[in-house]
Amino acid sequence: RRSPPATDDRTCSQAAADNNDSPTNNERQQAQQQQSPMSEKQKQELLLEQYSLDGASKIAQMSIPERTKRAMLAEAVEDRIFDLTTELEDLIKRNNNIVDDSNREEALELATKTKSLQLQYQDLVSGKPSVLIDELTEISERADAKEEEG
Repeated sequence: RRSPPATDDRTCSQAAADNNDSPTNNERQQAQQQQSPMSEKQKQELLLEQYSLDGASKIAQMSIPERTKRAMLAEAVEDRIFDLTTELEDLIKRNNNIVDDSNREEALELATKTKSLQLQYQDLVSGKPSVLIDELTEISERADAKEEEG
């Protein structure tokens, strides 16, 4: 089958998608989930990807410097989320996949940090006001003021 020609109202990708018999991304993700259990890192990746997709249109309307700041901070936050997720998985594996009194406090601390970072990441990629952006701006302004003084 051939795709219908693209018109002003339809992009080529939309036309191809209309004629595509392959499964959607959601269907592929569901099939993968059913085939094998997802690791925590994979779950985190899907969650962060969804946050990014949800905020894409708002981010696209921002200035290039603002988008760049947000992207750089989001990447750093994402890396830290993955690090904490790995630490938590390792902690649980070391204790035979059990969280008990011996590791509960550390596991809770890692989970709490991860959740906090997820919220910060969501703010960054959704275009919402961000504490990290505010702090970065404040530090930059102080550095500029200091430079002007000296």
